Amino acid sequence: MKVTIVASLIVCLRADKKYSKQADVEYYELEETDSTEASQDSKRASIAFIIAFVACVIWMIIFNGGLSFTIFYMICLAFVVAIFGKYNIYEAIDTFLKQGATQFPMFITLILVQVMLDTITAMGGFDALGAICQSVIPESGSQPILMIVGTLFGAFGINGAAAAQMVVIDGVFRQMVVAAGLPMLLWCMALIMGSLPSNFIYPGSVQWGVLGVCQCGDLKRIMKMCWLVSAAELALAMVYSIVMPMLF
Repeated sequence: MKVTIVASLIVCLRADKKYSKQADVEYYELEETDSTEASQDSKRASIAFIIAFVACVIWMIIFNGGLSFTIFYMICLAFVVAIFGKYNIYEAIDTFLKQGATQFPMFITLILVQVMLDTITAMGGFDALGAICQSVIPESGSQPILMIVGTLFGAFGINGAAAAQMVVIDGVFRQMVVAAGLPMLLWCMALIMGSLPSNFIYPGSVQWGVLGVCQCGDLKRIMKMCWLVSAAELALAMVYSIVMPMLF
């Protein structure tokens, strides 16, 4: 995680220095009529939002609220802000729907990406990739190679929630891990290192969520920066996989 943070910081600083000189880069500009001072209504709405949000989170934790409750409290929070901020309720609804409409393409994209991944899984694509990875590892079991292949398999072959990725990776390589006598501490690190980069390598909810919040459409540059961060993570994973088995 520290490597991800450091690499991301370096990439962001480099991108800010490089892309700020290019004409096709999107910029945020405040109009002359915009004010940076928060009004009393805005402050009151912000406080009400925080209180309502914390209450919703506590409710969700206690009563195990699912996705349906998430949709409910998003709408609920919008009304809380509108009421305590003294906004016109009809204008608030109109703004809510218009802003939601701008995120609709992202919503469809995420659905199609998930459909693609589910299709690959159902057709045995990831299983075939796992078989190929297994063929690379010697029968005698090389601990560094096992860790490297497991990490790469997780990074490039499995996409989804980190916990689910770890379960899949472990299921594919568990027997080889036991046969090679790989310490569980090292294998756990390989699982973690294999589950981190996939969210940066493939465009998904991470990238589209950021683009949606920032109202930016520059996916190309976002992915370039994500790939650089992933390269740093995988480079550390390779070094770790080679060095650590020698010490255990």
